[in-house]
Amino acid sequence: MEGEYQTKAPFVVANRELIEEVTSLEDKVRRRDLLVDEETLFQFYHERLPADIVSGKHFERWWKQLDKDELSRFYLSESDVFQKEPGADTASLYPDTLEWHGLAFELRYHFEPGTPEDGVSIRVPLMALKQLPVERLGWLVPGLLRDRAIALVKSLPKSLRRNFVPVPDFVDAALANLTPCNEPLTRKLGEQLQRMTGVRVPEEAWAPANLPDHLRMNVQVIDERGHVLDQGRDVEALIARHEGDAHEALASVMQDAPEASDEPPEPATDWPGDDLPESVETEQGGMQVRVYPVLEDEGQGVRQTQVLDPVRAWYLNRRGIARLLVNRLGNALRDLERRLPGFHEASLLFAPVGRKAELMDDLLIATAQSHFLTGTTLPRSRRDLDACLEAGRAGFIPALEANSRLLHQIMAGHHQVMKGLKGKIPLNVAQSMADLKFQMGQLIYAGFMAATPPEWLKHFPRYMDAALIRLDKMPREAGRERAFLNEFQPFWDRYVERREALAVQGIEDEALITYRWMLEEYRVSYFAQQLGTAVTVSPQRLERQWQQVRR
Repeated sequence: MEGEYQTKAPFVVANRELIEEVTSLEDKVRRRDLLVDEETLFQFYHERLPADIVSGKHFERWWKQLDKDELSRFYLSESDVFQKEPGADTASLYPDTLEWHGLAFELRYHFEPGTPEDGVSIRVPLMALKQLPVERLGWLVPGLLRDRAIALVKSLPKSLRRNFVPVPDFVDAALANLTPCNEPLTRKLGEQLQRMTGVRVPEEAWAPANLPDHLRMNVQVIDERGHVLDQGRDVEALIARHEGDAHEALASVMQDAPEASDEPPEPATDWPGDDLPESVETEQGGMQVRVYPVLEDEGQGVRQTQVLDPVRAWYLNRRGIARLLVNRLGNALRDLERRLPGFHEASLLFAPVGRKAELMDDLLIATAQSHFLTGTTLPRSRRDLDACLEAGRAGFIPALEANSRLLHQIMAGHHQVMKGLKGKIPLNVAQSMADLKFQMGQLIYAGFMAATPPEWLKHFPRYMDAALIRLDKMPREAGRERAFLNEFQPFWDRYVERREALAVQGIEDEALITYRWMLEEYRVSYFAQQLGTAVTVSPQRLERQWQQVRR
C-alpha cells in the first residue's frame, strides 16, 4: 500500500512525509542504508491493520471511525524508519540554503552517480544569476568540503602531492583555519599547505574540473515558476549563455505587464514620474529577491532600471541624479568653454585620450556629484530634486571653476609624464616605463573625473608629480624598480581580479575602492616619499585593507 494507494488518511500522509525526509537525508549523506526496507514497512502496517481491510473502500470507512488515540498507533516514528543513525548535525553539514549577502539560494541533493543532478545543486532564479558567488560554490557545503579538499590534493602531480602525506591529516589541519568565502578553495587551501610545509602549489597544478561530479556544485538556472531552464557545473559558461536573459529578467521586475511597451522608453531629461523607492521586494522561482531601483545615466537623460546591489544602486543613482541636475541648470551652463579657467588648454592636452565634448560632460557630472550630492542620502522624488537644486544652485559655478582649474593641473602633469615616456627607451627600464604608461592609462581616460571619488581626484596632481620624480630617477634605480614591480604586481592583480568578479555580480565594494587608491598612494610613498601620502600606507596596511574587501 505504501506509496501506491492514494488516501487522505492523516497517518499515511505523515508517514510518507517522514519516509521522504529519510530518503532526502540519504541523498545528502550519499548513503542508501538509513531507511528500513519495504518489508519492514509492510510489517508495520500488517501488524496494525484489521484483517478484514481488503479494499480501498474498507480502508477509508475504517480509518474515519477511529478516534485520536486509535489513530496514533499508525504513525511511524524515527526509530521505526531508521535502520542506521545518520550522524549528528546533519542540518548544518547539509544545509537547505546557501545564504549570500541577503539572498538565500535553495540547495537540493541527489544521490545517483552518472545523472546530471548527482551531488548538490544550487537553484538560481534567472534574475539573480549574476549575483551568484561563483568562487563560493567551490566550497560546496560543510558535509562535502573535506571530501572535495582531499580529492583536490590527491589530484595534484606526484611531485607536489608527496609533500602532503597523509593527505587527510594535512587537509584537516588546513580546513581548521579556513572559512568558506568567495575566493577559490584551491588558493586558500594552497596557502595553508604552504604555511605548513613551505611548498607552494602553483594555481595551474590544481585540477578541480577533473573531480567527480558530486564534488562539483551543479547550478540550476530556474524561471519564475521554478522550472529548470539550464544546468551545469561550469558556472562561467552558464552565466555567459544566459547573461542577456538575466538582464532582461531583472529589467522587467518592476514593469506592469499589461502596460508594458515593446519599445524601450526614451531617456527622461527630468525626474521621471513617481518617487524612487530605495528597494522593492520581488519573488522569482520561489525565492525572495530585493531589487534596488535606479535612474541610470544615458548621456542626455536617465533610464529607470534595477540592480541587485545597494552600493551599486547608490553610485548609479548619484550619477543619474547628477545628470538631471545638470539638465535643470540649462542656460546657466551656456558658453562654458570660454568662461571656465584652463578648460580650453586642458581639452587640448586631453585630445590623445578623448574628445572635448566628453571632457566637458565629465567635468559637469563630476562637479554636480561633488557639489550637490555630498551626503549618502540622495533625492528620491521630484520635490527632493527641486530642494537639492535650490540649495546648491548659487555655488555650482564657483565649484565648476575650481574643478576646471584642478582638471587643467591634472592634464598638465599628465602631459609632462607622457612626454617623458616618448622617444628611445633603454632596455633596463623598459618594464618600468611600461608600468608608468599603464598607470597613466588607469588614471586618465574618458570619464575619469566622474568615475573617481572626489576625495581621491584632488590628489591626482600629486600622483603626476610622483610619476615625474620616478621618471627622473628611473635610469639610476633600475634595481629598485625591479623590486617594486615584483612587489606591486600581485597587489594590483588581485585588485583587478576582485573588481571583475564583483562587476560580474553587479556589485560595488567600498573597501575595494579604498584599496585601489591605497595602491596609488603606495606608488607615491615608494618613489616620491617627500610628497607625502593622503593615508599611511605600507604592504602590511594593504594586506589589512584587503581583508576587509568583499568576497
